[in-house]
Amino acid sequence: MRWAELLAWTAKAAEDEVKGEECIAFALVARELLGDRPLTEIPLAVWIAKNTVAATANR
Repeated sequence: MRWAELLAWTAKAAEDEVKGEECIAFALVARELLGDRPLTEIPLAVWIAKNTVAATANR
């Protein structure tokens, strides 16, 4: 899944630049997106879907 890859690379790139646990959060969401959990239970996946529909509708 493209979003999981983007989040994983963001986590890696931010590893040395961001203080706190944001890097870990990106990595955890990436792992969740690739796991067995339904996408409707992952808030970021729902956000991505809603915004993709909205962007497509506005074309």
